[in-house]
Amino acid sequence: MHGLIIREVGGQPVALRLTVGACFGVEEEVEGGIGDAMKRIQVGSFTLKEIRAVIKHLVVGGGMDPLDAHKLVAGLRLHDIEDIRRACLDASIASWANSKNTGTTSAAGSSSKFDRGDVYESAFSIGLKPAEVDALTVWEWERVIAGWNLAHGAPAGGGGGGVAKDEMAALIAKYG
Repeated sequence: MHGLIIREVGGQPVALRLTVGACFGVEEEVEGGIGDAMKRIQVGSFTLKEIRAVIKHLVVGGGMDPLDAHKLVAGLRLHDIEDIRRACLDASIASWANSKNTGTTSAAGSSSKFDRGDVYESAFSIGLKPAEVDALTVWEWERVIAGWNLAHGAPAGGGGGGVAKDEMAALIAKYG
């Protein structure tokens, strides 16, 4: 699964994945959303509330039940913070690690708002359900949009981001 990593958080191994749904969750809980939160985590100027929100949504993106994720972050202590900070950064990097497109701005690297309504409107046009979009990494979502645009007349290279044709075909087959 693209972007999935295993790290120790709060003394237990957990799966982490930066999904579109995780970005939406952080947008609702953290000032400036996922982009600003990840920037603050990177430089070490985050609050405990921010890092708990980010890690909670990353473990839900990795497949943990939301109630279990809430319990996990409620039990986190200050001595866990450096490991959690590294896990958050690793999850952000992993969501882009296999990308052949390094020139795209991600929600995790941008301070612009990652708007749920805009994303779901586009998903509806493509034929995707919100839950299907929420399960994608941001990179996968961008590739779905690029493939859709390419299939509907966008100029070659004008949104495909250098994605290999066989990779794009697989994404189109999987997501419509």
